[in-house]
Amino acid sequence: MQSSKLWNKDFLLYYIATGFSTLGSYLTATALAYLILDRTQSTQNFAFTLAITAAAALFSPYAGSMVDRLKLKQFLAWGDFLRCFSLLLLIGFDFLGFFNIVFVYILVGFNAIISLFYRPAIGKLLPRLTGKDNLMQAYGLMGVLYNSASILGFLIGGFAVSFFGVQLTIVLDAISFFVMGIIFLLINTEQSAGNHNNQSDHDEGITPNVTIKATVQLMISSGIIVCPLLIFLNQAFLAPYKIELPLLFDSTVFGTFFACYSVGTLCSSILVSRFGERLYNYTTLFVSMLVSPLIIFVSSNFQLPIFYFVTAAVIGFFSLTASTISFSVIQRLIPDQMMGKVYGIMGLIEDGGLPILFLILGTVTGTVSMSTILLGSSIVFLIITGVFIVVIRASHFFKVSEPSLELR
Repeated sequence: MQSSKLWNKDFLLYYIATGFSTLGSYLTATALAYLILDRTQSTQNFAFTLAITAAAALFSPYAGSMVDRLKLKQFLAWGDFLRCFSLLLLIGFDFLGFFNIVFVYILVGFNAIISLFYRPAIGKLLPRLTGKDNLMQAYGLMGVLYNSASILGFLIGGFAVSFFGVQLTIVLDAISFFVMGIIFLLINTEQSAGNHNNQSDHDEGITPNVTIKATVQLMISSGIIVCPLLIFLNQAFLAPYKIELPLLFDSTVFGTFFACYSVGTLCSSILVSRFGERLYNYTTLFVSMLVSPLIIFVSSNFQLPIFYFVTAAVIGFFSLTASTISFSVIQRLIPDQMMGKVYGIMGLIEDGGLPILFLILGTVTGTVSMSTILLGSSIVFLIITGVFIVVIRASHFFKVSEPSLELR
């Protein structure tokens, strides 16, 4: 079996471009919250914006199905150009004094639909750039990059909004998308001969015409359907903080909170790069699942920013550890020809419940205290986590054909 070199030209270009784009995205994540709050004075409007973004996941299976048929280079490049244009359009209208929240909803929804294609596309692309022999190390390196960029992005974003305003901050993100699009045109995104040899035997006989229904059946029969459910739960842990923190604190606290979350995920990425599959066992998974709701429960009694920062770092560390186990199993088990559909269905499951969650939190904000929201959320999360642990333990969801990935 031929192995491809990890640090080849295409992976290096992708790695650099992703760093700039991720940094810009986190700048906008901070700026957009305060743009909406400043212009509308309404937390509900911001919550509805988050709900729109998450609701786009309803189209995720179809996006994943299309990815399996597309030429990735041109599609990914033009997608980034369109995301750049949408942000510049938003800021252009705001600069001219034509801010309208409905227009914001439309642009956010448009951007979210474009972004839907990137999750399955990148899931399909990364094994092509690195080869499956290098995939675990590549995930560790990408994790370090994402989390380092998010730390800088949230910290810089919080201070940039305070000192330079939301408009310039969002323009920087638009520029990062444009640069990413240019670099995608320089990358060879098609299956190389070396990487083709690294495809598993599962690839034989699989065609891009496999239906979404057949893909769901494969995910259920293999047990990997539980993976996106775990990732959804990890996202839900952060939902109360996304809604409440902009209302209670200024942008620097909001940005620092998510920077601390990224510090936790960065530490987890480094751990994964160092120990790899030795971490993949039931004990690691179950501990990672339980710690986050427990720390939310404890922190509900404290209202100082420092306690929120510690909570963010702990959630980041253990959430990413649990998610990494899920992603590793998926990448090793699913054939390349079905990867787009699998990631599309995962996107639907991971984000499908978030709109309802954001709308509920947006409704109770202002009438229920932050401590009460965190306490109630932690209890619900603990119950759901307990059910997941029982089901996973009883059903051996992560038992796959490769012995090194079998959770014992």
